[in-house]
Amino acid sequence: MNSQLTWASIGPIPNTIFVWLTRRLLAIKQSVPLPTDGAVINSSVLLVKALAAQMKSTLQAIKDFDREINKLCAAHPDFPLFQSLPGAGEVYASRLLAVIGSDRQRWSTAAELACLSGIAPVIAAANQPGFAGATSAPSSCANHFMSSPPSR
Repeated sequence: MNSQLTWASIGPIPNTIFVWLTRRLLAIKQSVPLPTDGAVINSSVLLVKALAAQMKSTLQAIKDFDREINKLCAAHPDFPLFQSLPGAGEVYASRLLAVIGSDRQRWSTAAELACLSGIAPVIAAANQPGFAGATSAPSSCANHFMSSPPSR
């Protein structure tokens, strides 16, 4: 059995992870091992193999989720509308669709939808006459979906 771990045996890896792994592997190759005990070294090798297998299955699961999300978005009649928004792209368009949903009756005005997204100003008045400030207060769900970095 070949105990060598190769990029091909792991499968496709996103570019940022590939760069990090390449740098990390180079640093490991240049390092001096501290333990010389065979039991420690052999168990560590087994752990790395197990973790690599988990990473491979996790990457496959992410691909499966992406495929299902793409299939559902393509079948949804409003998806082209979300894709057409400037800067939405594939990832944010699907996130917008998930947050806003299909039930247009949830909002009676565009202002209600703007409040959900946090782009509508909310007037806050202090206890002093003549003071008014504007803030935005997005829903926590919409804020989470739209502020998380894209994963695809």
